[in-house]
Amino acid sequence: MNMNEDKRVFLDYLRQIYDQTNEHLREQEHKRDQVVTFYAVLISFIITANHTIQANFGGPVMMMILDLALCVIGAIVCISIASLRGWHTQYLRA
Repeated sequence: MNMNEDKRVFLDYLRQIYDQTNEHLREQEHKRDQVVTFYAVLISFIITANHTIQANFGGPVMMMILDLALCVIGAIVCISIASLRGWHTQYLRA
């Protein structure tokens, strides 16, 4: 191999890494949106079914349990979003 061919192979390798990084970042934005949408749908379900849940599934105690579960899921969602944002800042230095 001569010097020009080594340079071409190295530049091709860098191009592959660059393309994979850009694809990964695009996927991260979609994952972040999916996580936020999931949590919003979950909260909207609990809010709209609040009276039905209290009337049919154990009253205020069940709502307290569901509220606690929503808080735990909310914390997990926040950690997930922070993790996805971490990837973004690592690659873009933004």
